[in-house]
Amino acid sequence: PNLMETKNMTESFSHDSYVRSVLKDPVHTAELLRLAARKNTNLAQFLATVNLDTLKEIPGAFSDVVSFGYSDLAFTVKIDSNEPKQAELFVGIIEEHKSYPESAIIPQLVKYWYEIMVRDQKNIPTVAIVLYNGKDPWKIGKTTMFPNYPEYYHKIGLPFILEVVDVSYIFNDEEIPHISPKIALALVALKYVFSEEKLKKFLKPAIAGLKSLPREEAEDLLSKTYVY
Repeated sequence: PNLMETKNMTESFSHDSYVRSVLKDPVHTAELLRLAARKNTNLAQFLATVNLDTLKEIPGAFSDVVSFGYSDLAFTVKIDSNEPKQAELFVGIIEEHKSYPESAIIPQLVKYWYEIMVRDQKNIPTVAIVLYNGKDPWKIGKTTMFPNYPEYYHKIGLPFILEVVDVSYIFNDEEIPHISPKIALALVALKYVFSEEKLKKFLKPAIAGLKSLPREEAEDLLSKTYVY
């Protein structure tokens, strides 16, 4: 289908579920984080402390959260250390996708953090990563938890580290053939979803990479991408 036809297709597979379908595989999330960390020093510092080979999805993490979203993912990862006791320490990762700046992101993430990392994971240190592909620049600065309260309460900080990763800066277009097929296609779709001309242009090299995948798997991802 062409780009206009896809907009009229079923909405059962939303932009959120598209992102989740790719990134729920720890291998894909690990690759995305490594790519993003090349230009994001904060993310690079985080990855330097953990062993991404131990990344593991927390299954059904959001089943009890009222504001459930299909893009929401949660993982655990172990600290990278030669000391046996420290190497057994876990860090939680909350992965969220946004296609536009959202003022309610902080209370939403705090709820997720509490439900997963406190109630289910025994309060492990957490990094919340927001994957953003909106048209308008969005950089969450120093965040005040309770801005409507007297200044004294502004000292109360977030219970996790928050990192915003803008898809626009994750990769350069000439790198598309060198990124794994699923991540390459997803990143191109996210980066150029608001630019039909560029989307058509850069989808071609991304789709070419699908030839290395089993046919059924490649066709499934391609159909999801068109619906998105």
